[in-house]
Amino acid sequence: MEKDKKIPLVSIITVVYNNENYIEKTILSVINQDYNNFEYIVVDGNSTDKTLKILNLYSNSIDSMISENDNGIYDAMNKGIALAKGEWLCFMNSGDEFSSNEIITKIFKKNNYHNKSFIYSDVYLKNNLNKIEYGLHKCSHISRSLVHQSAIYRKKLHLNHGNYLVSKNVTISDYLFFCLVPDEDFIKTEVVIARYDISGKSSTQWSREQKILIDWLLGRIGKFEFLLRIIFYPLRYIYLYSIRSIKILLKRKFYK
Repeated sequence: MEKDKKIPLVSIITVVYNNENYIEKTILSVINQDYNNFEYIVVDGNSTDKTLKILNLYSNSIDSMISENDNGIYDAMNKGIALAKGEWLCFMNSGDEFSSNEIITKIFKKNNYHNKSFIYSDVYLKNNLNKIEYGLHKCSHISRSLVHQSAIYRKKLHLNHGNYLVSKNVTISDYLFFCLVPDEDFIKTEVVIARYDISGKSSTQWSREQKILIDWLLGRIGKFEFLLRIIFYPLRYIYLYSIRSIKILLKRKFYK
């Protein structure tokens, strides 16, 4: 497909490591986009399964690819950003898919987003391992309840706010980056951008505590709410765990 230089160049980046069962779906979702000006970048973490073999089958459709060891997903994402030539970035990682082949075209068809830097939408959730479709998940920039698969944003935001933080103990670098972007830069589109695979991903207590700390340090919540959340969240999950445990014991007692 001949590229149309009159429309913005979008860099679509896929990060992958040992995901031979689902990488092809993601590749096809990207290369079948009917938008006439995008580049496709793949960052592989030196996979040892059949992932590289599958990637090589589509090498003619991939503009740039590297395969090397990295320091986790955020390090790999930063490598993709460094390779990107586009004005706009979109991360569609292995296992995730665009919701249709016309998504990017629909987004840029009626809006040039001169005054906005971060386009996002709600997202469809799925679990590839369990073959479950969870339906639509609502996203909001007010609460920073966002996922990068369902976002397209200007590369210049990383010049202003830095790349994703890479640290063994930080598991929410994307949330930190989202929080640094000013509210006025966001715009929500009614077009649902992606289907996001949540298999293998977990919302740990440590991740929740990091979000609370970031909200407090950036002034998104006050000291009282910070303390309240720190106390409330552990108690909430202890309560939920206790309820689950009681139910299991009751089932064992009455359904032997």
